[in-house]
Amino acid sequence: MANPVRKPPVGNEHPDEALDILRRLEPGLSRLAVDVQRLTADVQRLTADVQQVTADVQRVTTDVQVIKGDVGRLQVDVAEIKVDQHRQSEIQRKQGEDMARIDGRLSLIPNIWQVAGLVFAIFSAAIVLVRFAGGHN
Repeated sequence: MANPVRKPPVGNEHPDEALDILRRLEPGLSRLAVDVQRLTADVQRLTADVQQVTADVQRVTTDVQVIKGDVGRLQVDVAEIKVDQHRQSEIQRKQGEDMARIDGRLSLIPNIWQVAGLVFAIFSAAIVLVRFAGGHN
């Protein structure tokens, strides 16, 4: 019987060479592990930031809804103010007309000098009539 020739297993042909390759890869793999840890930490921080931004967006959305409600109420109030302002302008217009009418009537009333002149004229006429018109006995 012939002795079969033993072949070394595949990959183990040069064990020193495999160890040498592993030694050369080790610093790169350790840097890669550090980078993965750093990236994992960055992802966790970004996740926390995204959660914070999401909470902020929800608060802003709530605030916007409140503001929309306030704006709706303000629009109703502005409409009421416009109606009141229209009523007030009508009242002021009517008051202006009334004041013009009153001013027109007051312009017909004689002033104090005209009244004094009238009284003086009446007394003067009475004195003249008493003195010259009456019969003397």
